[in-house]
Formats: sequence, C-alpha cells, structure tokens
Amino acid sequence: MLYYNSGGKYYWNYNTKSTTKCSNSKKCICKTKTCIKCPINSYSEGGTNPTCTACPNYAPYTPTNIDTYHSINVCSEKKDEIYCDAGFDNIADPNSTRTSDQCIHKITTEEDCKAAAMHNKKTNVDNNNGYSNAHSSSHYPPGCYQRNNKKYYFNSNLNIKYTCKSYEICICKPKNMCMKCQGNTYKIAGTGKCKDCIKPFITDNNHTKCFNPEIEIKLAKFKKQLIAQKEKQNDLSIKNSRLWQKEQIRLQHDKYMQQRKKQDNEDEKDHCKSESNKGTVIFPAIEISNEIEKIEDTTCIDTNRDELLKSFCSFTSDLDNLFQIQNIDKEAKTFWPNICCKERNDKTLEACDPPTGSTIKREDIIPFALSQGGDYSRHNLYVEVTNAIKKNGYLHNGILKLLDSLHFNSNKIKNAKKLINSFFKEVSLCGPRIVDKPGAKDKQKLCELFVPYEHSMTQFYNLIKNLYYQPLNMQQSLPSSFLQTMETSLRKRQLIHSKKQRIGKNMNTNLKHIMQAKPIAKAPKAEQLCNHKATSTKWTSSELVDVKKSQCNGYNHIDLSINTGIQNIAIHYLENDLAYDNKTMFNLEQSLRYEIKDEGCPAAPLFNAKDISIQQVYMDTLGTEKEWVAVVNLNTKAENGYLQNELPYCEDRDYLIGSNVVVKAYIDNTRCCKHLKDVDKCKRKIGCESVLSKLKDKKKKHYSTHIALSGTQFKVTSSGDERRRRLLEGNNGRQTTDRC
Repeated sequence: MLYYNSGGKYYWNYNTKSTTKCSNSKKCICKTKTCIKCPINSYSEGGTNPTCTACPNYAPYTPTNIDTYHSINVCSEKKDEIYCDAGFDNIADPNSTRTSDQCIHKITTEEDCKAAAMHNKKTNVDNNNGYSNAHSSSHYPPGCYQRNNKKYYFNSNLNIKYTCKSYEICICKPKNMCMKCQGNTYKIAGTGKCKDCIKPFITDNNHTKCFNPEIEIKLAKFKKQLIAQKEKQNDLSIKNSRLWQKEQIRLQHDKYMQQRKKQDNEDEKDHCKSESNKGTVIFPAIEISNEIEKIEDTTCIDTNRDELLKSFCSFTSDLDNLFQIQNIDKEAKTFWPNICCKERNDKTLEACDPPTGSTIKREDIIPFALSQGGDYSRHNLYVEVTNAIKKNGYLHNGILKLLDSLHFNSNKIKNAKKLINSFFKEVSLCGPRIVDKPGAKDKQKLCELFVPYEHSMTQFYNLIKNLYYQPLNMQQSLPSSFLQTMETSLRKRQLIHSKKQRIGKNMNTNLKHIMQAKPIAKAPKAEQLCNHKATSTKWTSSELVDVKKSQCNGYNHIDLSINTGIQNIAIHYLENDLAYDNKTMFNLEQSLRYEIKDEGCPAAPLFNAKDISIQQVYMDTLGTEKEWVAVVNLNTKAENGYLQNELPYCEDRDYLIGSNVVVKAYIDNTRCCKHLKDVDKCKRKIGCESVLSKLKDKKKKHYSTHIALSGTQFKVTSSGDERRRRLLEGNNGRQTTDRC
C-alpha cells in the first residue's frame, strides 16, 4: 500500500493485507486509470475506455512473439504460432540447419538470409560471424548456407540438387522468424502462411494483397476522370468555386434579398416601360445552350453574370500588366473590392474575402448567389449584376476612383470621367430578355446582355492606356551617327542610279509587253460595291468639325467583334404603331413579308427581310406582362456594311457618315411565299405575283419604318408614330468627345 503522511512524503507499506483505513494524516495514494496489457488469448482494438475481448473459438490462441494483442488478426487457430506483419509468414523448417539432404523450406532471398544470420545468432542457434555475400553457383547448396568461416552466404541458384555438408551447412527457415512471401503469394497481418493469388490476379510489390491489373488500370483512369470532373464541377457547376459562407451570413443575406424583391421588380418594370416609350432599343445577345427555366428563369441572368466576370477579370489582368509596364505600385482589384476574380493557389481556389480592414460584407461581393452560398435565384443574380453595371455601381465608382488616383493633366482626367459618366448613365436595367433568333432554320434562343461586356471593358482599358501614351521624338531617339550613316548611304544610291539608264527612255524595251504583264484587276465582291460616301450628309470642312462633335460620339450598345458568338439585336416596340389583338399578331408573325431599301449598301444592308421576327417579349420578371415587338438581327458581320465599315470610323472619315433604310410591311394571307420573307423574291415566285396586301398601321396607312442613320445616331420614324433614339451612341444626346 502506498500512502503519504502530513509531512508530504510518500511511504510504501508492503503489508498489503492491512485493514487500517485512510485518514487525513495518512492519505492513501490510489492507482490511477491506466492502460494495461490484455491477457493471453484476448485482444483489444484500443480507443476510449476499451475492453479486452477473448479470441473467438475458431482461433482461440494468441501468438508468442508479440506483447501487444491489438486486433482479432493476432488470434490463431493453433497454439504457439508466430504473428507476422502483412506480406510475411512463418513457415519454418523442422530443422533450423541441415548437414545432409536439403532444407524442406529453403530461404529463397538474400534479404531473408541476412535476417536469418542475425536471428540465429540472437536465439543461439549458432555462433555465426554474420552475412558475407551472394552468388549463383552449382557447386554450393541452394539458398542460404554457412561455410567453415562461420559466415552466411546466399546461392541464388535454387533449383540445383547439391546437398548440404558439414562444412557447407544449409540454413533453413528458422522458427519464430517472419519471412517475406515469395512468388505470386500474399498475406494479411496475422498468423498463418502466405496464400496464392489466382490468375488473372497478381500480388502487389509488398505481397499484402492480390489485384487484377486490368481492373486497376480502369480504376486509375476512372479516378483521374473523377478528379477532372470534380475540378470541372468546382469551376462550372458551383460557379467559380468560391467557398461556402457561414450559415448565419447566408440566412441574413437571403432575408434581406426577400425584403427588397418587390421594390426591385417594380424598378425593373419602370426601366422596361421607359424603353418601350422610346420605341427602339439595341443590345448585344448571345445564344443560350442550356435549358430555359419556367417562371423565374436564371439561365439568361446567370449568363450575364458569367460574361461580366469573364470580361471584368480579363480587364483587371490587363490593367495589372499596364501598371507593371508604367512602374505603378497599384493592384487593379483594390479599386473594385466588391467584384471577385477567381484566384488559384496550387490546386485550391481562394475564397472571396473582403479586403483587410474594409467594411464590405461578404454577401456584397460578386459572385455570391450559389458560388459562396447565397440563394441561387433570378432575383439575387439580377441584383448582383445590376449592382455592378448601374450608374454609381461597383464598376462605375471603381473606374472613377482609379482615374482620381492617376497623376495626369486635370483636363485629361475630366474628359475621361465625362465619357465614363455618360456610359453608365445610359445603362438600362430592363431584362435581360430572351428572344428567338430571327432567320434561324431551327429555333434558337438569344439572351440579351445588358451591355457589350467584352467591348466595354476593352474600351475602359484603352481609355486608361491612352492616358499614358506619349508621342516619340524620332530626331532625339535616333543617334546622330545612325542618321549620318543613313545620309551617306542615300547619297551613294543616288550617285549609282544617276549613271544607269532609265527604262523606256534610253533602253530598247517593249512597253506593250510590260503593260500586258500587269495583273488584271479582280472584280469587286458584292459587298465591296457599297458607296457609303454617296449617301452621307454633305457639309463644308469647317461645319463638319463642329457637326462631328455632336454626331460622332462612339457606340455603347453593340459589339462589333466578328469572331465571337455575339449577335446585335434591335427591338422595335409595335404598341404605338399597330392596333391588332394577340391572335391577329400571332398570325402576322408568320405571314408578314418585308420590302427593304438600304441606300448605303444594298449588297450588305443593315439587315435583310429574314433578319426580322415578330415576337412577344416580357415586360416584367414573372412574364405576366408582354408586348409585341419586331426583333431585328443587325448585320454586324459584313466587313463593308455600315456597322463594320463606317460606324467605328465616324471621326476619321472626310464626311459625316450616314445612310437611310426604309422598311415596308406586307401580308401574305395565303402564305404563298411560305419560306420567303423578302417581298421582291415573293413576287417573283410563280403564282405569288399579286397575293401580297399592305399592312395597315393605326392611321390606316401602309405601315412602314424609316431608319435615318447619321454618325453614331439614328432616328426611327414609323408611319404611325415618330420617336428619336440615339441607341448606337446613347440616351442623353449631349456627348462632346469620343466615346469609350
């Protein structure tokens, strides 16, 4: 018994049968709860408060060569067996050594021969002098053997019949020693012997299991595909793979968004009504490949968010490169802390955390819906996109902050801000709408983009880049010695050529043959026959400069990139032009034919008859209010058309660019020209010469629309209504400098 007295010292009372009770003066020291070894023929797998379990009846014994019985695998069928790790067994020879015949169980590897030398010396089987070396010979016993020098040798020639001798003692597999499984065999940890792998299964390198190599290859390939799919899922399905936020943040965000949803919907309806009142709108659109959802579709607005993030992140990367070139210690992302670009650290995508020390909430960082745990709904996505692109939104404020941080002439910054403010003032937040692509053979859906994201970001970047442009002084940049060398060389060439005869004057040359050798001019392509200058507005040179200040102000609402999937769409609202019910409009959708006269370029017109489609578009988020419109797919691909060949060069031409397009509508009630929308082609079809009748507007006149293009503006005049809209440029009509 262990106890200590009041003096604080411990004492041992070897009279363990004493009945004296513990007291304050003689406090007993009790045994603490500790782990103890399980008794023989039992085991424990460890853990918290474990207990020892008896070995089962089919394997009631524990081995003699280990002290810890840690699992049921230590239990064996026979008494006094040896426990071996996975890949090892203990199949001992009846004799540890032999001086005649051969071992029944040979040692078959050099590694085991070395181990046997150590084991036999330790267990007093012999007093060997350790292991020497390996060889292959037919004049020594096979496997492990000992020579007169008491050293062990290994003969890898295992199939010879050479017998053991007194001076060449065979060393057999010893008792109580685990040796590596050989051949196509395996063994799990425990007692027993190695087992054969049955073909097509083979053992692994450690002889711990059997496996089918074909299956393993397929599994490895599948695992690789699974990892790739997981990566793709992270990048695409979870929308930029941002980490999920804390539950409380998501709940608060969802509650806040629900509270403002009604007002946001009303605001969007007001934006759409404003567009309708203006008569015509133009916007870029992109084909939708995903399934469109009913009621509150997320496909189109999510496409807008993707396009926004893609173009914005490319824009900030270009800015960072520009800052490096100009030796400016700035990071682009610091000006837009509410917009998060994907950042990868090795295989990990970083979370979109607010900047250190900022008051920005994580739920106010784009993207949040789905990507960071926010509720994935049409409304939440709409708020994210519009918060970024609206006037005084994230993009607008960030660019203004960037301009304020740059050290340039105040007039340069003032003009740049004027362009930026004008752009964001004109952004409409109606939509995004989904329309059918006009002229498509199979029905294709187009998703409206609020702004031409890639084009706009490129223009923002060019605006910043041009601030840094400085004209080169070529005289100063070229060394004087270089200029002198060029001058000397030029004089030499002039001297040489002055001595030579000139062709056609002093030489006997056949001029006719020379002229015939000239290549014949190729006939111009149809679209090269356009004559935009002839249809432009004529001004004197002094007047032209002033007029261009108000007429050539860039374009914000179309994307002229040729090698992209972007379409440029015009929508003309018909409510103020036509007075027909829905059923009649539905029939007109299929029976209208169009006569189009493009004065600027008949071969590459602003649009063709097949590019016009009568459709209903939503005027609210739930699709309960619809309006009939003419959807027009503008020709932005023809290199000599107005939009590609004239619009970008409004300031550079020696005339004010312009053109006129007149569209007249006819009804094909019998649908004689079922697949022809062009009036001229319809009339040339046999039997359809006189089937067309004029479409009447609200004033009972023949319905027609006149588009007058002047610079970057156009005026749309309908026979039943007249409204002016500067959509190629913008809404406010007061720009005085080139647009971004």
